[in-house]
Amino acid sequence: DARGAVDEVRFVGEHGGMRCFNDSKSTTPDATLLAVEAFAENPGRSRVHLIVGGADKGSDLSPLARLAPTLAGLYTVGATGPAIDRASEGRSIPCSTIDNAVARAFERASPCDILLLSPGCASWDMFRDYGHRGDAFTDAVRARA
Repeated sequence: DARGAVDEVRFVGEHGGMRCFNDSKSTTPDATLLAVEAFAENPGRSRVHLIVGGADKGSDLSPLARLAPTLAGLYTVGATGPAIDRASEGRSIPCSTIDNAVARAFERASPCDILLLSPGCASWDMFRDYGHRGDAFTDAVRARA
């Protein structure tokens, strides 16, 4: 179930006070919504920068796009990035790649913010599997931390 996926979230590093978490295993919008909810339980103490997108599995991605106004940043990557961007009505930040998304989030972050890779989509448009995608995110964070 989607709630079990939240157990897979891993802390990967910190940059300028922003804590970074890998939840690459969240490959459905429902799992991503649960992950965002988990970090939003302390309003006022943290702001979430969310990286979403990947391979198109035919899921309704509008719930991801609707998160845009509630987040510090919604960064889109992969094959579904453009569709999420359109659905967010200009409130998301098109990045194409995870490396670009991490760089943009770091530029915009404030101390105590959270950067969360919880893509809501499959990984196979750019990666072997969700583990490979998570490793790419971890490498991008650690290269800048």
